[in-house]
Amino acid sequence: MAKKVVKTKKNKGFKFQPWMATTGIYAISALVLLILLFTAKLLPTTYMVAVVLILAAIGLLIFALTKYKKKKVLFTIGTILAVLGLVINCFGSFYLHKTVDTLRAMSGVDVERHSVTFYTLADNTAENLSDLQNGTFGILTALDRENTDDALANIEKEDGFALATMEYDSLTALADALLNHEVDGIAMNEAYLGIYEETEGYQEFPNQIKVISTEIVEREVEQVNAADKEVFTVLISGSDTRGLYLDVSGRSDVNILAVVNRETHQILLVSTPRDYYVELAIPGVTGAMDKLTHAGIYGMDCSMNTIGNLYGITVDYYFRINFTGFVDIINALGGIEVNSEMAFTSINGYNFNQGINYLNGDQALAYARERYAFAEGDRMRGKHQMDVIQAVLNKAMSPSILKNYTNILNSVQGCIDMSIPYDLLAGIVNDQLSDNVAWSIESMSADGTGTYSSTYSMGAQQLYVMVPDQTTVDAAKTRISQVMAVSSDQQ
Repeated sequence: MAKKVVKTKKNKGFKFQPWMATTGIYAISALVLLILLFTAKLLPTTYMVAVVLILAAIGLLIFALTKYKKKKVLFTIGTILAVLGLVINCFGSFYLHKTVDTLRAMSGVDVERHSVTFYTLADNTAENLSDLQNGTFGILTALDRENTDDALANIEKEDGFALATMEYDSLTALADALLNHEVDGIAMNEAYLGIYEETEGYQEFPNQIKVISTEIVEREVEQVNAADKEVFTVLISGSDTRGLYLDVSGRSDVNILAVVNRETHQILLVSTPRDYYVELAIPGVTGAMDKLTHAGIYGMDCSMNTIGNLYGITVDYYFRINFTGFVDIINALGGIEVNSEMAFTSINGYNFNQGINYLNGDQALAYARERYAFAEGDRMRGKHQMDVIQAVLNKAMSPSILKNYTNILNSVQGCIDMSIPYDLLAGIVNDQLSDNVAWSIESMSADGTGTYSSTYSMGAQQLYVMVPDQTTVDAAKTRISQVMAVSSDQQ
């Protein structure tokens, strides 16, 4: 009897198909983009759903076109679509990651840096701090004392030697001590050099000294998350520091209070002259009458609380930029357009026409800082500063920003910091995409009368100050209250 032969099918195992590569690679890139979009919190729910559906539809289409490789035309179209989708998703992920990373780095500052600089006379042969470790350094008795003490402690800990110190009650006494060789060096905040430059008899002092060391003192800042805040205030501060990073202590040349109402899409900008004679809000100190610009020397909390006390409000956040960042950002934007009320020439030689002016970074800085060309002085400077802010906002919200996007992101790093939480920024972007409503930007300025008086920072030395006109301060208070209180059902 013949045996029956039973044939069995061979197990061919897994076989790679071309559609797996095209669909799989696209799916991974789409998933990365979606994760970044979700964690960025920038898109409203409806937008996120739309993006998910679009990416999923493209993925299904790629799968359908490349499933049967024998249909060469469809397979080719599907492959091209997969490559294009991959490129778009990768570029989108890159720019989104860079944007969010930059915003997070600037926002919600958790560490403030204060610098204490050690100086000696310009003709001294010492080249570093160790060359003067056996000498004596003059320090200020009260001004910025906490940071000075921390800097001295850091030197003792890190360099292994303690510096002998002698205390002086004022900046002028500190300068005199060095010039008269009572001490071998002095230690102070670099921002004080600007005060010497505006003090009679000491204008040349910054040119008579040299830096031998700078110590950075870091302090943690308490984080406040307020993504759901509908009305908030921000102190926009223009620091007169230059360089690649922001020292939190520095004179504030720009002091503009921004009142933001997200519900009514209103922004009120209130400019306060830098020389305004106000009481500085320094913890543990009362009656510290000084120029507003000097508040920045004692840190952003001092500037915020001083402005808050002046207008009877709490200033929630700060936005701070130094001059280097100001110039770089405007250049990265491709310049801005401002409308000048009059023709004038700035102190550094830039000419501005009456009417529309197209400005690059350096020109915009000159436009925003000039005061000597006007009878109104600081008042006109405050107006020009708000003109520049509005021009930057207009340019930043225009489609032309896209062509210089990466340059803009690179320019802001290290030159801007702010205490505004990232979630609040993301919430504003989210709202704007949902509502697409135009914002109303209004500006006003406080005014005053120029005179000379003693100041907390310079003691009995007489400096130019501006005594506040209470009428203009009260008008600003009233308008601030109106913008903060108004709701959409009152429009």
